[in-house]
Amino acid sequence: MISIPAALKILIIADYILAGTIFAYASDNYERRPVVIIAFLLEITASISCALSINIIQYLISRLLVGTATIGRLITFGSLCKNI
Repeated sequence: MISIPAALKILIIADYILAGTIFAYASDNYERRPVVIIAFLLEITASISCALSINIIQYLISRLLVGTATIGRLITFGSLCKNI
């Protein structure tokens, strides 16, 4: 049986892969600026939700969304810097 910390690590890595794929696709098909703004707003909202969370489930979901938005922002900025 898999332990809870190992399951959380697997979930985080899967989230990074999924978020990277989604944000890379969105930044290629749409402009990069709206994707960066959406990722930044998602990161701010999830961070506030994380700070104001009232139970562990809400905290974990908020942290997952923060990670998703952070990876999306980093991938979009990275591809933007390569184009310059």
